[in-house]
Amino acid sequence: MDRRVTLSDVAKLAGVSPTTVSRVLRGAYNPRPVSEEVQRRVLEAAAKLGYQPNPIAQALSTRRTHILGLVLLSPTQLTHPYTAAIVQGALEVAHQHGYHVTLIPTEQWRGALSRDHRILTMTDGLIITTRRSILPDDLARVQRQVPVVLVQFRFPDNAMPSVHADYRLGAQLIAEHLRQRSVKEVGVLWARGIPPHPKKPVLRSVFEEDFLPNFQKLLNESGITFDPSVDIRSVLISTDVTAIRKEVSQWLKIAQRPAALCVADDFVAGAVLQVAAEKRLRVPEDLAVISLNDLGIAEKLLPPVTALHIAPDELGRKAAEVLIGQLDNGILPAQRDISVSPHLFVRASS
Repeated sequence: MDRRVTLSDVAKLAGVSPTTVSRVLRGAYNPRPVSEEVQRRVLEAAAKLGYQPNPIAQALSTRRTHILGLVLLSPTQLTHPYTAAIVQGALEVAHQHGYHVTLIPTEQWRGALSRDHRILTMTDGLIITTRRSILPDDLARVQRQVPVVLVQFRFPDNAMPSVHADYRLGAQLIAEHLRQRSVKEVGVLWARGIPPHPKKPVLRSVFEEDFLPNFQKLLNESGITFDPSVDIRSVLISTDVTAIRKEVSQWLKIAQRPAALCVADDFVAGAVLQVAAEKRLRVPEDLAVISLNDLGIAEKLLPPVTALHIAPDELGRKAAEVLIGQLDNGILPAQRDISVSPHLFVRASS
């Protein structure tokens, strides 16, 4: 049986050290530059000898897998354009830097934490995109072993980097738009939240902390009625518009109807338009509708829906950049809160 070609064989033929061969063949993984001449010699030697690197041996020697873990609620989340865009953005940046991405549903996350720690040995760092089933105590233990970046959530005391939409700016954009329309009352249909634990803190929602208080303040200053304790209702977040319609229909009663409704995403907006049509409500004359998460669907609805575009693909890219910056260069962001500016696309629904 032919002997397997080793790193030392390539180094000997190229006339360089095994360390230099490793640096060249790792390419984007290693920030230390190597001259073009040395790179050429190493690559030619590797090609001539048919050298194939052993990823297991590399991981053992460097204690690096060049795999990023991306934690999401469940695989079914990938059918939602929002989650799919975050994953796509993270994949783009990871591949540019020589990393792979593995998806970790929270069920697998819980099992790994309770039975073994393969998640920590298989990944160099984690991007967390959901706070359901993620307890801060568990996450703090994980962070002591691998870097962690949160998306759209914050850790207690901002102890971990968080990449999120600039919801303060989003609140300003929507409040100003509603003020110009002389709206008198606003309601919000938002995703079902996580009830506070009586003894343990939970990851903090950036939307709840940054958007809602600022939105209320700005609306009330303009004479527009909005009381979060009364005017916010929870709604199912799904691509199943039929299921969402049942909840919207129960809530959107004429006696309770506000002049404008801000809803969780385009799918909820579509359900609201359907229910409004059934109730013979004119949009926007009787009811203005604004999506708080533009998924590229709002502009295709009838009428086209005004929407806040929070760029989930950019959230994924930023999260991967922050995580890889820690892994490759040991650089923690100076600002733990990293925000992405949203844009308000005003359309016929408002």
